Amino acid sequence: MSMRDLFQQVNGGSTPGYQDDGSYKLDTNVSDSQANAMAARVSRGRFERYMEDFAPQEQKLIGSLGDTKAQDAAKASKGNAIRSRAALDRMRQRYGTSLTGGQQKAETNQNQRNTALGTLSATNSGRQMDEDRNFNLKGTMLNIGNNLSSSATSGLTETAQGASARKTAYDQAKDQHKAQQQQQAASVAATIAMAAIMS
Repeated sequence: MSMRDLFQQVNGGSTPGYQDDGSYKLDTNVSDSQANAMAARVSRGRFERYMEDFAPQEQKLIGSLGDTKAQDAAKASKGNAIRSRAALDRMRQRYGTSLTGGQQKAETNQNQRNTALGTLSATNSGRQMDEDRNFNLKGTMLNIGNNLSSSATSGLTETAQGASARKTAYDQAKDQHKAQQQQQAASVAATIAMAAIMS
C-alpha cells in the first residue's frame, strides 16, 4: 500500500499534500490510534524494504570477509614468470640466437632472484590489499549498524516524546476544563445567592 493510499484510507478519501490547484492540504482530523497505526505501517514498510533490498547485499558482503583474491592472484605471478621465460627461449630459438653456458647460468640465477622477489612482493601487496579491504568492509558494516541503531533509538525517543506531549496536553486540557466547570458553578452559585438576597 502506497503512502498516498494510506493517507486516503486514514483521512476518509481525502488526500493531504499538494493539490492540483497548487495549494497544500493538511488534514489534522486524525485520531491517536490512526496516527499510531500509520506510523507503525510506515516503520514496518521501511523494515520490510530494508530486509528485501539491503539485508541480502549486507549478507553477501559479510560472506566475502576473509577473501584472499588479491593474494591468490599474486601467487599466479610465479607461473607468469615461468611462461615469460619459456616465451623468451622460444623467441631465441626462432631467431637462432643462443647463450653460452656462463650466460645461461647467470640469466637463470637472475631470473630466479627476480621471480622470487616479484612473487614475494606481489604476495605481500596482495595480502595487504586483502587486509585493507576486510578492515574497510568491517568498518563500513559497523557504521551501517550504528546508523541503524541510532535511527531506531531516535525514532523510539521521538515517539516517546510525542506520547508524553500528548498526555501532558490532555492533562492540561482536562484540568482547564475542570477549572472552567468550577468557575461556572461558582458563578452560578453567586448569581443564585445575589438573586436570593435581592428578592
